[in-house]
Amino acid sequence: MSELAKKPSSNAQPIVRFENVAKHFETSTGTTIALQNINQHIMAGEFVAVIGPSGCGKSTLLRLLCGLEQPTSGEVSWPSSADKSTPDIGVAFQEHRLLPWMNVQKNILLPTLMQKGSYSAEDEKRALLLCEMVGLKGFEGRGPAELSGGMRQRASFARALFSQPSLLLLDEPFGALDALTREKIIADAERIWMDQKFGAFLITHSISEAVHLADRVIVMSARPGRVVAEIPITLERPRTNFLGDPQFARLCDELRQHLEL
Repeated sequence: MSELAKKPSSNAQPIVRFENVAKHFETSTGTTIALQNINQHIMAGEFVAVIGPSGCGKSTLLRLLCGLEQPTSGEVSWPSSADKSTPDIGVAFQEHRLLPWMNVQKNILLPTLMQKGSYSAEDEKRALLLCEMVGLKGFEGRGPAELSGGMRQRASFARALFSQPSLLLLDEPFGALDALTREKIIADAERIWMDQKFGAFLITHSISEAVHLADRVIVMSARPGRVVAEIPITLERPRTNFLGDPQFARLCDELRQHLEL
C-alpha cells in the first residue's frame, strides 16, 4: 500500500443516497423532466459507473452530487457524514481545467490554495507524491502548455485526489483522449483506485470503460432519465489483464443490449 493510501473501511456504508429523486427544468418551451424516480446509492470504497444515451440525465446526477443543483422532489442524503452534510468531493472533468499560469505541482495544490490561501511543506510533499502516482514525476515544474493531452488529464486527476476525497466524481475525464492514451490512463486509474479505495462515480459513454473500472454499472434510459438496469461487474482486478476475456465481452454485450432497448 502506498504512502498515500487510505485503509479501506471495515464497515462500509453508503456515502450518498438518492431517494425518489426527480429533477425538472423550466425552459422557454415548457418543463423538461431530466430525472425521474432515482433510487440509488454509492458505498464507501465502491466504484459506480453510469452509462446512457446523450441527454439521459447523467450530468444532472453529477451536478446533484456536487450541490450545483437541487432535486425538484426526493432527496440526496449523505448518511456517512457526521452532520449529514456533503463530505469532501473531488471532481475530474473531460476538460482538464488546469490554470495555464501555474505549473503542474501548483495546479495540484489548487484545492488547498483556494480553501486556505496558502499551502504547507506537507501539502507540497503530497502534491509531489501525487505527481509520481499518476505518472508525472519529473514534470512537476512544467506548465500545462508543455504537456500532452493525456498528461494534462493526469494532472487534473491528481488535483481531484489532493484532498483525499470520500467521493471522486469523474465526468467523462478520458473521453477526449486518443485510444492508446485512454487505455493507459484507465489502467492507471484502476490501479490508483485499488490502492486508495475512495468512492468513485464515473459518467461515461464508453461501455468498455465502465466494465473495466466499475464494481457496478447503472444504465439510464433516454429522457426522462430512469434507471433501467443495474449490472454488477465481478471480474477480478486488475481488469487490464481481462480485456480480451470472453466474460468481459459478454458484460459489454449485456450492457449494450440494455442501451438498445
